[in-house]
Amino acid sequence: MTDLLGHGYMKLHTSEEAGFTLVELLVAITIGILVCGVGFVALTTADKATRANDLTVETQQNARIAMDILTYDIKRAGFGMDGNVVGNCQVTVGGVAQAAAIVPGDNVMTGADTGPDRISMVVPTTDSAWTIASPGTTAGFATITLQPGAGSAMVAAGLAVGSTGRNLISIGGLITATVSNVTGDVLTLATAVPPPAIFPQGTPVYLLQCMTYQVIQAPDTNNLCGGTTPCLVRGVTPATSPRQCDVASSPCIPIADGVEDLQFAYACDGCNAVVNSGLADGIIDDQGAVDNAFGNADWVSNNAWSTVPMLPNTIRLVRVGLLVRQAKQDIGMKEASMTSGTHSSGTFDVSINTDHVVTVSGTETQFRRRAIVRTVRTRNLQS
Repeated sequence: MTDLLGHGYMKLHTSEEAGFTLVELLVAITIGILVCGVGFVALTTADKATRANDLTVETQQNARIAMDILTYDIKRAGFGMDGNVVGNCQVTVGGVAQAAAIVPGDNVMTGADTGPDRISMVVPTTDSAWTIASPGTTAGFATITLQPGAGSAMVAAGLAVGSTGRNLISIGGLITATVSNVTGDVLTLATAVPPPAIFPQGTPVYLLQCMTYQVIQAPDTNNLCGGTTPCLVRGVTPATSPRQCDVASSPCIPIADGVEDLQFAYACDGCNAVVNSGLADGIIDDQGAVDNAFGNADWVSNNAWSTVPMLPNTIRLVRVGLLVRQAKQDIGMKEASMTSGTHSSGTFDVSINTDHVVTVSGTETQFRRRAIVRTVRTRNLQS
């Protein structure tokens, strides 16, 4: 171009008209990708950590709930018993069935276990509405009138007239009676309560049941865990079946998901014939070597508890071990198995003297685990 005088010149470009070179554009794109990638990784990691934390919390809650409910029943086992056999809570001694407040169910009674233990206990089923509405008299009484609706509720809970072991009640925890008939809210007793017994209005009435705790593992034939095996279940043991509640006629109720192992060991007083002549003296009996010191060797885990003097009514302490795993795997986190209890090379021991050690390997290591052990003092009222 030329000006009016014929001089040529070049057109100048302003900064607003300047563009990016190809190199600058590639660098900007690369930086953007890196920033987005870092942000995506951070979000993904945070999401995985949150889900892993939620699973861990859930596992801890399941372990605590399972242990609390189980140990609560162990503490009150035998409540209200007077020698009557409740359900299938019994042991056979010399060919004769004897009532038992606690019936151990060791997985393998002759050596190391290959699976979870069981335990059955006589416990009272309680309800705030199960109380006496019309008090008995000092002249003795053969009927009990409960509050409205309590009679049908007790039947729904398992009271079975005419079924031996399933028709026993405890009045105020003091007297055990057999129910021979239920009409509305009136319970008729097979034997009248003799004088001078009297129970005022509001006295609680308990239904006694033989309750079993056990672990359900795959395959869950009766779908007791609702597709989330393994799980801990609790249910009434029928008088006509083995002491297990995973039967069609008496389904269990799931208590806690993820329970893989359940182990028990027992300490007793008056169960060893060579200690104090087999008489209870308020001190846990030595087992094996008599060293007058309580230790691991004094816990009993492999025993049928049906030979005198080693009977269930001598049990004073119960050691409960639970191994609980989380519901889902930690996919992508590559975690090893974790526990707050004993953990070595993928093994978990929640028993006494390695009666049962769970070995974890392969894909199972992607499940976080919680091992919890508790010692419970019994209140066995049968002794």
